[in-house]
Amino acid sequence: MTPRLDAKFTSTRLMASVVLSVGVLVTASCSSSPASPSSHGSPASPIGASGMLKLMLTDAPTDEVEEVNMYFTSVTVKPVGGPVEELDIDLAVNPVDLLTLEGSVADFASGLVPAGEYEFVHINIDEDLSHLVVNGMEKSLKVPSEEIKILRRFTVGGESTTVMTLDFDARASLLRLGNGEWLLKPAIVIMGNGGNGPGGDDDEENEDEEDEEEEDEDDA
Repeated sequence: MTPRLDAKFTSTRLMASVVLSVGVLVTASCSSSPASPSSHGSPASPIGASGMLKLMLTDAPTDEVEEVNMYFTSVTVKPVGGPVEELDIDLAVNPVDLLTLEGSVADFASGLVPAGEYEFVHINIDEDLSHLVVNGMEKSLKVPSEEIKILRRFTVGGESTTVMTLDFDARASLLRLGNGEWLLKPAIVIMGNGGNGPGGDDDEENEDEEDEEEEDEDDA
């Protein structure tokens, strides 16, 4: 082979080698890009983490009534910075007689929920299916807005269990109106590792007092 042809052949082989190397580099770079979660899946991020939320019930005694039967329908919460949403969790068998919880704690609702900080929790009630038993007779029970509002921040940790125990005070929660009807004005203390410490629901009571005033005006 002549020197000129040899040089030309060497130059062509070198160029082909460079092109091949660049092609391999581009291919390797593309194959190392992260796969999309929808196609191949990816480890759960903190934003998508879930934790177990358990709502427990207990009650203080009262001698005014024999039974306080509550029919719970759902639980709604408001994540910080997000809209109010209904939780997809399991509820206890209805109705629940709060007076049977004296000295004990019952699992009211539990399930996996998105981890994060929440502003409040609302326990929704069917007023028509809730009632009292007074002197052996069933009495209807008015529940303002058909919900119990727990205006306390709480946090659900990822891959952990958050327990909130709602301690009803039946004696303080039940109010007999002038027309003989009964009104539920919840007085609740929150205990457990989910809230910001025990405390009465002052904000909740203020809201219910407005409903009570409206009831009194209707009675008048």
